[in-house]
Amino acid sequence: MDDFFKKDFEKQILFVDTTWIEQFLKVLDDDDNCDLEYLEREFLGYREEGHKKRISQVGTCARDFVDLCYPSCNVIVKNWWSKIRKDVVNFIGDNPEFDISFVSDLSWPWNLMPLENDTPLDRKYRVSLCSSFDFIELKDQTNTIFVGEGNVDSNWTGGEFKGWDTTKQIYENHIENTPNVSCRISNLATTCDFEKSILGFYSSNDLPDFVHTNCHGHQNELELKNQKLPAEKIKQVLDSSSGAIRIWISESCWGVQMFQNHKIMKTGKIGSVICHTGIADEQTDSTIFVRVLWSHLMRGSTIGAAFLAAKQVVTDTDPSSGSFTLIGNPKTRMFS
Repeated sequence: MDDFFKKDFEKQILFVDTTWIEQFLKVLDDDDNCDLEYLEREFLGYREEGHKKRISQVGTCARDFVDLCYPSCNVIVKNWWSKIRKDVVNFIGDNPEFDISFVSDLSWPWNLMPLENDTPLDRKYRVSLCSSFDFIELKDQTNTIFVGEGNVDSNWTGGEFKGWDTTKQIYENHIENTPNVSCRISNLATTCDFEKSILGFYSSNDLPDFVHTNCHGHQNELELKNQKLPAEKIKQVLDSSSGAIRIWISESCWGVQMFQNHKIMKTGKIGSVICHTGIADEQTDSTIFVRVLWSHLMRGSTIGAAFLAAKQVVTDTDPSSGSFTLIGNPKTRMFS
């Protein structure tokens, strides 16, 4: 089974190579369905349009994936995972300083694969998804934060997304209580200019250390308001910029699909991203998740450790337990 592992003792990351096994997630069954299509159709949208036994009405929770989606997977995938997970667990048990990164080109929730007791993997271990065995080298931080608000009109509250005011207050408090930090909170719904809003803290085209965006999202674009922000435009802005974003929190539906399918991480301008697999819900647990994540980052935790702490605070039946996903380097810190 060592063919599927790369143990990087310098980075302290156990890479799990899924590039061979993921082909079986695209194999059609007798009903002309594949596992990827089944996941998206039955679990990543609304329950009324998908699997009727789901717990989550919107998007998927970890328990839905483990109990309902995974058992229907291709038997080759399940056999592969049942064999290698023992090696993964044993290695991390002997090397607890290591994080786990699944190397994959697909938008599949490898982080939710079940342990022997049906616990989702990322509720016990620090887990990320990535597209290669190499991560970008991050320079010293510049203490810059960008918070971008696009179209946050709620489908349920009649106002803006539930909890978004609370999240913005985190950054407003940080500005007041932290010297030498530059934080820009931009209403992208009004400016409709992502490039000018996110760049130029100290020079005309430098990127901030930390980005948090919130808006409606799709697999190919984000909604600013009456205007769309295509994934290809995001790549263009990143490619033409200097510096790199250490951590980006993207609270938009279909974030994993957008970042993965459009290979945004391969621009080499982002260390780590936390985003949603499929549709995101507006429940209180998402706000709690972000608050816990932020508090751990401010204490100096790696993004992998902060992400694990946030996952352990919510229950595995909360929507955020399944939708929130870490992409990129799990060892990234807010502070170098």
